[in-house]
Amino acid sequence: MGFHINALYSPWRENWHALAQDWHAANKEGNPEKLKAFINLRLGETWEEQGDSIEAVFGDPGQEHVWNELDSFLLSTWEHASGQKVKITCTMIDSGGLHTDSVYRFVRARQHRKIFALKGSSESGKEILGKFSVNNQYRVKLWLIGTDTAKDRIFARMKIPGPGPGYMHLPDFAEDEYLAQLTSEKAVRRYRRGKGTVREYLKTRARNEALDLEVYALAALYVLGQAAIRKLGELAAALRVPPTDPPVGGSGGQQGGSGGSPGRPGGGSSWVQGWR
Repeated sequence: MGFHINALYSPWRENWHALAQDWHAANKEGNPEKLKAFINLRLGETWEEQGDSIEAVFGDPGQEHVWNELDSFLLSTWEHASGQKVKITCTMIDSGGLHTDSVYRFVRARQHRKIFALKGSSESGKEILGKFSVNNQYRVKLWLIGTDTAKDRIFARMKIPGPGPGYMHLPDFAEDEYLAQLTSEKAVRRYRRGKGTVREYLKTRARNEALDLEVYALAALYVLGQAAIRKLGELAAALRVPPTDPPVGGSGGQQGGSGGSPGRPGGGSSWVQGWR
C-alpha cells in the first residue's frame, strides 16, 4: 500500500518556515525544476506541464457562460517542445443529446475556425466521415460520423506493437483512467429483430469519454481532407524546428500590417503521423 501526503500536515511548525522559504526561492528563480520538485515532493501533488492534461469545461450546456468558457479555451495556444506555438486546427462537437440547438448556435458563428457539429451513426459499414448536411434550422454543416468504423480503425491501430505507419502514439501524461476509458468497449454480434445478426460495440465500463474523444479527433482529421493528411509527416517535421527570432525592427518577414493570420503557428499544428 502506498500513499502521499502534503508536508503542510506535518506537526512540526518549524517545517512550515522551511517550506515557505523553499517555495519563495523556487518562484523567485523561476526554476521549473525546483517548482516541480516542490509540488511533487513537498505538497504531494502532481505537476502538470502546459498542455499535459485533458481539459474539461464543467457546467450545464444550456448556460451561455459554459459555451463562452469553451470558446476561450478553443482560442488557446500551446508551446511545442521546439518552442513553436500551436493552435487547435479543427474542433468537432457532438450534437446529440439534449442540447442540439446550443451546439448549432455555437458552431454557426465559428465554422470559419473549423468548429463543426457532428452526429454519430453506429450503423455497421458506414464510412468514418460521411457527407455533411445543412438540413437543420441553423443551416450549419452537420458531419455524419461512422462511429463503429472509426472505433474499428482505432482498436486496430492500438494493436500495432511498435512505431511506424498507423501506430497510435499516446502522450506521457495519459493516465490509467484514460487508458481504461479508451478500451472501454468491445465489438460483439447480436441478433436484432428485423435485422438478423448485427455487429455492434458495447460498453464494458460506465465511462468511455476517452474513446469518444479519439473518434472525434479522427473525424476532425478527416474533415481537414486528404491533402492535409498526406502532409502530416511534413507538418510534424516542420513543427520540430525551433522558431527563429524576427529581424530587429521587423515583423517576421511580413510587410505592412495585414499579412497572415494573427497567432497562427508557423510550422503546422499536428503531432500525429501516419493516419490514413
